[in-house]
Amino acid sequence: MLVTVNNTPFKVKIAVTPDAIRKGMQKQRFQDENEGMFFIVREQEHCYWMKDCIIPLDIIFIKDGEVVKIYEDCPPCNEEDCPRYCSDADRILEIGGGMSKKFGIKEGDTVTVQLF
Repeated sequence: MLVTVNNTPFKVKIAVTPDAIRKGMQKQRFQDENEGMFFIVREQEHCYWMKDCIIPLDIIFIKDGEVVKIYEDCPPCNEEDCPRYCSDADRILEIGGGMSKKFGIKEGDTVTVQLF
């Protein structure tokens, strides 16, 4: 699946099951700067954390096809009490730390989703 934000396409892994959403990017790396993980969730407030992640991530919250909140360069956390990154959303895109800035992604940008 491709998710495009600010004319930048990201090849994404999809997380829709409760287990996949809970696991997220734990103990995983992206192979390319244009890769990501895309979470399809119910519209409501969602909080993500970086527990057991091994790379920094940008967490992009999306609602109705628009970027509503970006947390940039969220650091990995190996503690039990990790910071939480929250926003109201119906989709969440995680990409490598710093990629939002590199590609000029900002709140208000349109997000499109395409099957291959």
